[in-house]
Amino acid sequence: MKKLLLLLMIIPMMGMSQSVNELLEVYNNGACAYWSVDKETGLADDMLFNGGDFDIRSTDVSEVDIYKCDLFSGSMFESAAMVIIFDVFNDGSKQLSSIEFRPSMEGTMPQIYFDLNSYLGGDD
Repeated sequence: MKKLLLLLMIIPMMGMSQSVNELLEVYNNGACAYWSVDKETGLADDMLFNGGDFDIRSTDVSEVDIYKCDLFSGSMFESAAMVIIFDVFNDGSKQLSSIEFRPSMEGTMPQIYFDLNSYLGGDD
């Protein structure tokens, strides 16, 4: 829950815009796409729009549930990651749903993760 609050607290605070920029500098390699969600598992199921932009004329519109960005601090799927998920509405507009940080394959996280967690008073 603390990680979800991270982005919700940082974005509206203009004084913290430097931290958002730092996050984007650290987690600068990734991909974003629209997804449907499996109703039983709650996990992203099918990538929609062939991984491209939202298209209101596409048959995929009725299946869109989330817009998910997997951003990495280095090599994709090997380095630490920041996963941002947005709920998507029928018109294509988005609302932040969650943010999660994942360690690298070696179990390490970039220093910015600890700096922001410390700033928010987190202990995990």
